Amino acid sequence: MPHAGVQAADNEPIVIGTASGERQAFDLLINLAGDLPEGWQGYQRLAEVVDPRTGALPAARDRFRQYRSAGYEPHYHKLGKAKR
Repeated sequence: MPHAGVQAADNEPIVIGTASGERQAFDLLINLAGDLPEGWQGYQRLAEVVDPRTGALPAARDRFRQYRSAGYEPHYHKLGKAKR
């Protein structure tokens, strides 16, 4: 898929980076960090991938509460092995 780093982004559909400075209008933020990224409120959608086996679950639950406190209604999906 076409993409660019934050510094070189020029109308690319996917921008990869840790800080965007002057942010363009993007639809989806995929947060892989352990904290809330700067400017997260400006995105239409936000997704987080959290592996509960790494000890990241407490921080993820804290971010979940922060999203709710900011007026968002987050949803979560448990992913794993399919039951037979």
